[in-house]
Amino acid sequence: MRQANKSTRIDAQFEVIKILAEKGPMNMWQIKEQRTLYYSTVHKAVSTLANEGLIQPVRSVTSEKNVQTWLFGLTFKGFVTYLAKLDLNSPLVVGERGKPMKQLRKDRRFNEKMLFSKKRSHVKEIVERCGKQLDYPLFKECRILEKHFGQSIYRHFLKAAKHIYAYPPFPSGVAQILKTMEKQKTELLRTKKALSTLTQNDSASKYIVTFIEDNGKKTKSTEYDPLKEIDEDIRENESELRILLKKEDEWWRRGFAECFFERIAYVEIKGKIQNESLLKLAEELRKKKELELDVLERAVSLFAVKTN
Repeated sequence: MRQANKSTRIDAQFEVIKILAEKGPMNMWQIKEQRTLYYSTVHKAVSTLANEGLIQPVRSVTSEKNVQTWLFGLTFKGFVTYLAKLDLNSPLVVGERGKPMKQLRKDRRFNEKMLFSKKRSHVKEIVERCGKQLDYPLFKECRILEKHFGQSIYRHFLKAAKHIYAYPPFPSGVAQILKTMEKQKTELLRTKKALSTLTQNDSASKYIVTFIEDNGKKTKSTEYDPLKEIDEDIRENESELRILLKKEDEWWRRGFAECFFERIAYVEIKGKIQNESLLKLAEELRKKKELELDVLERAVSLFAVKTN
C-alpha cells in the first residue's frame, strides 16, 4: 500500500511539471482543473516541487473571486527534468518508393511518421516558449540553431537533458545541505503551528519566562516570545535556501550548456552562426573554464620536478 501511495505521489509531481511546461504558469486551482487531481494532491505536489527547486512562484495575481494567488512556473532544473522524460526517436523509413499516396497513407509507418512530426513540432513550441520564460539563450534561439543544424537539434536538447538529469551538475555535498535545510524548514513550520495552537488558549501566555534561583530566592531572568524567535529562524532559513537554489540554478544552466556544446561542437554546418546571445553564453563558459584551467596549471607546476 505504501508503495502504491509513493507511485501516486511521484506521478502527481510530474503531472504538475508537465502541465506547467506545456501550459505555462498557473495557480494551484488551475493546475488541478487541468487533470483529474484532488486540490490537496496538487497542493502537496507543488509544495514538494518548490522545496526541491523544480518550480517557483513567478507572480501574484488576483483570481476571479478577488483573492490574491500565486502563479507557479518551472525553474530551469524543472524544465530540464521535463525534457529528460521526453523521447524523439525517429520512426523507420516510410513505406516503399513508388507506392500511391492513397496506399501510403494506410501504411502504419506513415502514421508513425506523422505522429513523430507533430510531437517534434510540439517540443519545438515548448522549448521556445519556456526559453523566453527562463531567459535561456539556447532555448530562445532554437529556431536559429535549427536553421543551421536541422531539426535534429531538438534530439540534442533532449539527450543533453537526459544526461544532466542522470548526472546533476550541482555538487552532491551542497545538494545534501539543501535537503537538510528543507527538513529544518519543515520542522520549524511544524513547531510554529504547535506553538500557535498552544498560545491561542486564553490561559496560556505567549511569552516564556525564566528565573534564576539564588539562596532560595527566585529572580526573573528573561522573558521572550518563542513564536518571534521561530519566525526569525524561518526567515533566516528561507534566505539561505534562496541563495543555494540560485547557485543550483546557475550550475544547472552551465552544466546543460556544456553538455549541449559537447554534442554539437564537431557537427559540420554551412557557414557560421551569427548570434550575439549564443556567442555571449559560449564566451562566459570559456572564461569559467579558463579560470579552472589556471588553477590546474598552478597545481601541475607545484608538483612538477625539474631534472637536469
